[in-house]
Amino acid sequence: MKPISLTNTVALELEGLHGSQDKALAFRHRSWMAARPADGRGSVKERVLVLSDLHIGIGLNPESELYFPEEDFFTGDQSRQLLTFLSREWRAAKSGDAGGTSCKLILPNGYEPTVQEEYGLTLCLNGDIFDFSRSWRSRPGMPFPDGIYKNAWPKETPANNLAKLNMMYEGHPEVFRALARHLSLGHKLDYIPGNHDRCMYNPLIWSGELALQNGKKYLGFTKILERELSALGLGEAEVARALRRATLRPMAFYADKMVDHGDSADAYNRPRRPYLEAVDPTPAHDEIPTVFGDLGIRKGFQQLEVADPTLSAIDNGALFFWRVMKHPVKTGRLLAAMLGASTLDGFDPGTGSPAADSAQRLKDIASLVERFPEIGEQLNAMRPDAEKLSEEQVISGLQEIERHSATPFYSNFERGVSLLSCFLFRHSSSSLKRSRGRQVAVETDRLAAANKAFGINDLLGGHTHHAGVDTVLTPDEKALRYINTHTWTDKVGSWGRPSITWGPKDRGVGVIEIGVDEYGRPWSSAHLERVIDAQGDLVPGDLLEDPEINTKQAQKTAHEIFAQNRGDSLAFEAGKREAGSPFTRLEETAPVVSVRRVA
Repeated sequence: MKPISLTNTVALELEGLHGSQDKALAFRHRSWMAARPADGRGSVKERVLVLSDLHIGIGLNPESELYFPEEDFFTGDQSRQLLTFLSREWRAAKSGDAGGTSCKLILPNGYEPTVQEEYGLTLCLNGDIFDFSRSWRSRPGMPFPDGIYKNAWPKETPANNLAKLNMMYEGHPEVFRALARHLSLGHKLDYIPGNHDRCMYNPLIWSGELALQNGKKYLGFTKILERELSALGLGEAEVARALRRATLRPMAFYADKMVDHGDSADAYNRPRRPYLEAVDPTPAHDEIPTVFGDLGIRKGFQQLEVADPTLSAIDNGALFFWRVMKHPVKTGRLLAAMLGASTLDGFDPGTGSPAADSAQRLKDIASLVERFPEIGEQLNAMRPDAEKLSEEQVISGLQEIERHSATPFYSNFERGVSLLSCFLFRHSSSSLKRSRGRQVAVETDRLAAANKAFGINDLLGGHTHHAGVDTVLTPDEKALRYINTHTWTDKVGSWGRPSITWGPKDRGVGVIEIGVDEYGRPWSSAHLERVIDAQGDLVPGDLLEDPEINTKQAQKTAHEIFAQNRGDSLAFEAGKREAGSPFTRLEETAPVVSVRRVA
């Protein structure tokens, strides 16, 4: 039985079956960590701010002093909101010491009471922060080292993407300075690449540099931060300590929360090896493998967007095609380019297969754990010694999450197959249709796998530019939440889900807090908030409830789940719980929370 949406009907039915709302809630919200105390007692030890989808481009056209049509991040709008928002958070948080260790969460072994109110601050940049996919113009004096194609699109090499990063730096210096200031204050910066900035995994782009023939030097991300930290007046040793607080991550874990960009649920924006640049980086001047979703941008959409800059904000298929047909010549070029580009990727005829691609992705996961030991460190940070995960358990759990992720589009076809054949196959392939469904369906499958492997209770993602909090119930009657943190662009995604109440100027923020209660017992919480104006204030993310579609089916499913877990339920209600773990959730501490499903 797969996870189901925890709608009002399901919640009410389970409450009746359990005998009371309190008992149903206590059973349903079992976690390896308790939630934040409802009475507010205790303290926050760590606060994590999760931002995604800023889509920072190369900024103003220096000749016209106007923004390029593909720019989604503006100095007078998003930039001001970001800087004021961060400033407010810096003033409220605890500043780090010279060693940069004050942000580390320290939990008492013996549950000794604590009243400390200061907390460490982590800024988690969760993908599509910099838009390498839609930045294709060159700024004056900043050439692309490996040149461009005939259609003016830069070759997809690490060196050319490094050039784009430096153009973004020149176009938005205030953003890089803000990130450097964040580090200089002793706070942490976690960076999780998405599909528009996946090249950040490449060592050249993350921390390298490249000298040009004209004497100019392109700097990697951490080299840029190093320059800005020095400009703030930090000494060499202080700069080094600050940079150690900037961490590249394929995904992040904070207590029982997981953060992932969200492209793992999107077949059209996954390469056949999503973590290739992290485990086997492409050489500086070689082509990075193709992703289907980028072809539409790279091979023609950028010309359509020049003619109609609002096209990328339209998620209704019929409306989109109606609008693009107003530009038949450019649309024809786009279709022709995609037909030709469909032969660029896929597995090798005679030697490859979808199964081989899947096996390679699982192998890459194992290499990922070796390349990023911080994954295991984060997962074990709050576990008692007796419950620490081994490296094998970490690898196995991540591989299971990968099995529940979307199959990359090109992993279904041999190289050279026509685009028409690809789409005919799409309509007959259950695996591909599954990954083309609503993103939250795949994300909740991944969340259920993460819960089983690691005890994860909440997954925070982005990618679709749509704010949402979806609660699902697993077959063992655990309530898990998928939180979509929206976007910082004005191009709000709808994806057929009209229940959003946010305006185009609202910027989403996922807030994770970890702390201890008045007795020193650890807790965690996660919720969705938004920045609504240039003052940078955070306010609750108000959302509308999805309507119940099939009440009878929901009631039937609730009965099936209860029957499947009736023995465990009775044992729970009789108090026969496992003892000895500080993370065991007690019935009397279960919070009374809203169980309505929101979108």
